[in-house]
Amino acid sequence: MVGILIATHGELAAGLLNAAELIIGKQEKCKVLGLYHGDDITAFGNLICKEVGELDDGDGVLVFTDLFSASPANQVALKYPLLREYKFKAITGVNLPMLLEAIGKRMAQEDLDSMVDALIESGQYGIKDLIGELNKKSLIGNKETSYNGDNSAGTY
Repeated sequence: MVGILIATHGELAAGLLNAAELIIGKQEKCKVLGLYHGDDITAFGNLICKEVGELDDGDGVLVFTDLFSASPANQVALKYPLLREYKFKAITGVNLPMLLEAIGKRMAQEDLDSMVDALIESGQYGIKDLIGELNKKSLIGNKETSYNGDNSAGTY
């Protein structure tokens, strides 16, 4: 089973895994790391390496980080020479749709290499203008009226 490591600033990683488990159920081979003010960044990078090593059972590890070119992602990049001994992929910009897709794909026993493009697409697809989407699909309002945030007239 593909392992999942989520490394972010603060509690984001823990919150994402918590939300995913609320929706899908408890997950095995998922770990989270949070980077906080005052943390030793080199130690954080070493911890990423340690966790990837523990999660890799031969199927590989997905490493998710929150921001491209920020400390968690930079540590994955800096530790790449050490991480190359493992089968792993790293994706930045983690969000809940992406994480749920990853969990679903690993439950379906998809291989690590085939998952990456679908996960990126899933993460991007989950970003929507909610009201714009509702108006396009005529789920609220109609051609004469569209949702303007005022529900007092019951227009939705």
